[in-house]
Amino acid sequence: MQQFFDLELGVLSDEDNYASQLQESMIDFSKDPERVKQMMTFEDKLNDVAAVKEQEGENKGRKQDSIKRLKSTIVMLKDLGISNEKIRSRMHQEYSDILSNEEIDEYLAVLDK
Repeated sequence: MQQFFDLELGVLSDEDNYASQLQESMIDFSKDPERVKQMMTFEDKLNDVAAVKEQEGENKGRKQDSIKRLKSTIVMLKDLGISNEKIRSRMHQEYSDILSNEEIDEYLAVLDK
């Protein structure tokens, strides 16, 4: 293991067979265009996965904010005497890009109570 760490630090000795073999393998790897392409493709996929995870986190936050706004807007419009159908129609217009129709209807169910 120490030989590997020495190689990482650029410390090579003439009697260090393991480090020499490892270094030769790395050089061979970097000279093979197909292997380099595979590694780049793998890196791209890892970056894509990371980006998707980040986007999912942002979407979850947006969705939670939208749910809070939806609930408070429903209550406010109801208190103002707006008809259930007008509230229902407006909420579907405003939130359909973030919430499914079923989710919106779930929060609008309070209108029917």
